[in-house]
Amino acid sequence: MQASKVWNYIKKTLHNAEIIEFESESKIIFEHFTKFKPWQIIIEDFFVPEKIFASIQNCVNTRITGKPLAYISKKQNFYGHDFALNNECLIPRFDSEILVEQTLNNFTLNDKNNIIICDLCCGSGCLGISLAYEIAMQYKNIKINLQMIDISKNALKIANKNANHILKNCNVDIEILPFNILKDDFVKITKSHIIITNPPYIPSHEIEGLEKQVKNFEPKIALDGGLDGFNFYRIIANNLSKICYKNTLVGIEFGIHQDVKITELFSKYSKNINICKDLCNIPRCGIFKFDL
Repeated sequence: MQASKVWNYIKKTLHNAEIIEFESESKIIFEHFTKFKPWQIIIEDFFVPEKIFASIQNCVNTRITGKPLAYISKKQNFYGHDFALNNECLIPRFDSEILVEQTLNNFTLNDKNNIIICDLCCGSGCLGISLAYEIAMQYKNIKINLQMIDISKNALKIANKNANHILKNCNVDIEILPFNILKDDFVKITKSHIIITNPPYIPSHEIEGLEKQVKNFEPKIALDGGLDGFNFYRIIANNLSKICYKNTLVGIEFGIHQDVKITELFSKYSKNINICKDLCNIPRCGIFKFDL
């Protein structure tokens, strides 16, 4: 089949299935399987072999069931890197990049020769790995230890894979720790100079009302924040002294309309909590230094 017909098939099918971002997803699918960009069809309407078109059809048919493209392709781009995924990892969101960006903006090395970064509820590891990579690129002579912590051992396997791939040329040691925030003792976690986290924050009763591709495919354990959505935040706040030095930089992502409660929970540990908004002007994360 000619490439132009393949391109039109992908776009039309996703559009008819009411996939919101059908144009960008069509481009991803086309490029992934053909290894060409859609605009190259203008120069040469090349032939797509039947075997490749069959794979494209299978991908498109799976996508229109509601399964997110990131779980089909088993990868998602975040902060300039492709992160491997499995179905026990939350899909990295573009909105979460603001947390990495603001944490970097507030980070100062001072006289430290080595720093410890802790990614709580790490999932694919996208937050901690992106943070470690950027710091390693800026400060070539320091040693970084990256702790990635999650309840899911399968998520930790993916996080470890991502870290070893993305940080392979960086001076970063990687530590993986299976950990249940709701039950385990935080003394198991090494005190850190930076803590970054995007814990589950959806109130339990709101899970059923989420988009089909979220509630049916993303891991509930990575979404459900308890009755009011703040179960994990309360426990993290109550245990900060076990995992923070004085002036440890803490970056926390949260959901819509949760900024006031987040400020209330963590204000006892910091005089200044900076609430940052995402590109849609929605409060998305809090950045502060642990003062106690």
